Amino acid sequence: MAVALTACGLLTGAYAPAALLSRTAGTGPVVAVTVAALAVAIPAASSGRPAPRVAGGLLGGLLALALVAVNGRVGAWEGLLMLAAMFMGTAVHRAEHGQISRRTAGATGAVVLTGALAAGTWNAAPYGRNAQLVWCGAVLAAAATFAAGWRLRHRRFPAWATGLGTISFSVYLLHPLLLMVAAQFFDVSGREDAVGLAFFLLVLIAASWASQRWIEAPAQRLGRRLARPSAPDTRPAQHALAS
Repeated sequence: MAVALTACGLLTGAYAPAALLSRTAGTGPVVAVTVAALAVAIPAASSGRPAPRVAGGLLGGLLALALVAVNGRVGAWEGLLMLAAMFMGTAVHRAEHGQISRRTAGATGAVVLTGALAAGTWNAAPYGRNAQLVWCGAVLAAAATFAAGWRLRHRRFPAWATGLGTISFSVYLLHPLLLMVAAQFFDVSGREDAVGLAFFLLVLIAASWASQRWIEAPAQRLGRRLARPSAPDTRPAQHALAS
């Protein structure tokens, strides 16, 4: 899957128009269809039966692929390669559990990394050399961070580091919202001093901690309860044996 997404990003990502669905059908209908599809996909994927579980996973995956490829605010090649990087992590996980060989996982990682660098160099070229360097630098930094984390996965990390890791998804979700709030309501530009940046980071970390504790973690617990298969009721059989 990671290799296929990388190939799609290289071959077609540059030609897919941004926000095509929203511009054609309108944002409201796209949101309504997405919510309806998720309402079907999530319960199906959580089913204990194989057929609904596979169908739900396919529906959710196709929905995500469609939104990234033809309705993203960034270039489709960027979204497709980000998905490829996510599935590269899945390949590493499967190799760790003996489901695929480590050679296969390594080859997958090499293809995704090479494809990401090639796509960024090609598609960012119209925006100048700085844009190419930013993309390629970000890709290499992400790969180095992942590799370091994998190599050190059995070591104990400081509490502050694991805490930042715990709220990292909330940081990812909230940081653009806080940037928009700062720009629209406080007239803060993108070029601020170190004090302003430090204040922004403090607010971001506090908001992310609150979001993870009171929204993300309860939602995860609820999801685990809903996904947990219910144990069969054996009370009548036990009563009969007792009799």
